[in-house]
Amino acid sequence: MKGAHLFRQAFNAFFKHWGAYTILILFMNILLAELIIPIMTWLASLILKYNRIPFISYTNIGMLLKNKPLALLELILLLLLILTLVFYQFSFTFQGVEQIRRNQRQNLLALARDSFINLKSLRPSGYTPT
Repeated sequence: MKGAHLFRQAFNAFFKHWGAYTILILFMNILLAELIIPIMTWLASLILKYNRIPFISYTNIGMLLKNKPLALLELILLLLLILTLVFYQFSFTFQGVEQIRRNQRQNLLALARDSFINLKSLRPSGYTPT
């Protein structure tokens, strides 16, 4: 019975602010689909093109390690950039949902700035809140 009450409460809270949630998620999805993913795809293809690597698979990873270590390093750096952007996306979405829940609405640019500031807390050993 308690679970049904919590579900109803969450359901009502969502529909009370459904427009703000929709704008938050749509903004992030459009940013990813129209800007971030094309840039990351272009960077990956640029790395492969300039290092004359036709494709990457488990069959040519040995060749990359032996003959193209710089290309492998570039691809690893690109992977780290992508992981940082995933953290940023999570931070942006989580902070946006929290602000909507607490009725502390900021504009999307202020939310983006705050999420960027959160990148300072990103450490290789793990996330530590500031």
